[in-house]
Amino acid sequence: MLNSKKMQGENAFFVAKPSHLCDNIITMLKSKILVVDDDIKFAERIHDVLRGIYDVVLCHSIEEFYDIFPRDRFDLIILDMRLESEKEGLDLLPEIVHRDPLQAVIIATAYPDTESYLEAIQAGALTFLDKHEFSPALIARTVESILRQSDLQKQVHLLEQRLDVADPVEIIGVSPAVVFLRDRIREAVETDPPLILLQGERGTGKTLIARNIHRMSWRRAKHPFVAISPSATLTGPMKEELYGLNNKALNKERKNISGIFKETGSGVIYLDEISELDTSEQKRLLSAIDTGVFVSSKGKHDIRIDAQVVAATTHDLDNLCVKGVFRQDLKDKLKAFEIVAPRLREHKEDIPLLAQYFLQILFRRRCTTARTFREEALRAFELYSWPGNVRELKIVVEYASLQAVINREGEVRMEHLPMNLIETGLC
Repeated sequence: MLNSKKMQGENAFFVAKPSHLCDNIITMLKSKILVVDDDIKFAERIHDVLRGIYDVVLCHSIEEFYDIFPRDRFDLIILDMRLESEKEGLDLLPEIVHRDPLQAVIIATAYPDTESYLEAIQAGALTFLDKHEFSPALIARTVESILRQSDLQKQVHLLEQRLDVADPVEIIGVSPAVVFLRDRIREAVETDPPLILLQGERGTGKTLIARNIHRMSWRRAKHPFVAISPSATLTGPMKEELYGLNNKALNKERKNISGIFKETGSGVIYLDEISELDTSEQKRLLSAIDTGVFVSSKGKHDIRIDAQVVAATTHDLDNLCVKGVFRQDLKDKLKAFEIVAPRLREHKEDIPLLAQYFLQILFRRRCTTARTFREEALRAFELYSWPGNVRELKIVVEYASLQAVINREGEVRMEHLPMNLIETGLC
């Protein structure tokens, strides 16, 4: 007979073990926060608010800091600006950022002033915490917001590293729509079709997609990328741009034009809004792509072409064919390999990442004092419909970052946004 006490002990062990493992997993998932403040009461108040949610470590002197900081990693450091020692908190900040440029730091102070605030932001802090405005809700909200911003910065940094090394497609985003887009770009590079259709609304990044196709191609990257807008060439025949002029058509002031097809060689010609081509030029373009040749400028012999044509449009080509303003045969040829640029409202989960990416570029160029966004600003971004897509988002970030400079702020707040986004965020 089995010993009942032994069984109870074993059962107790096996019941307790999953709970113990869960505790370890929860601890592993907790963000680790270091509070550096010689005001013991204030540090303990922060600890009381954050414990249980985060793994909080306290230190109250420079000596303790140098004992703890070099041998551990922290997701966030809350640093007192004026420590009562030879070094102040602002003196420690460059050392912290030097070890990890992406280290999230909040400066806490009972003596807030604009100059120190800007100095801290420029040195690498993400925001300020005024001790006189302390409240549990404010601490919890600020820490949560900064950790999220820090995570966005790390995601942007990781994406940039991948773009440079493993994944050369310079399209920012982690949504299914963007992942699918990157896959289509790779397919375009691998199959190398002579004609590619880029379909998408204005501002969705069609030019960027075309440049990625060119840059990633081992055959075409060493040859020119030439962008041409048919609407910009309507003052003269389109064939002058693409195929060149014969000598009789040239006047004394103009040099011989060999044509973009010939000059591009095996590169990429990007036609922005192919629907602007008239039907006669559509026919000529289709013939050149189908045969791989066009008549030389002197009209004496054919010249072989090897350029890839990436044609973009914001219009429904099927509808234009019904109206008789676009050739069905060219449309069918274009549809053989089509890439659709997703609208920003179709991948809103990428908006915080894109916004942070644009802001980091501006900060690195010293065009703004802002390094992060307030939560309410990001919420307004996510609620807005973005009819101008990624281009509009980039413009809004540039506008808001300038407002942050004017107001001497280190983060983009709701009031820095254009009025239409503020109204959206308040709804």
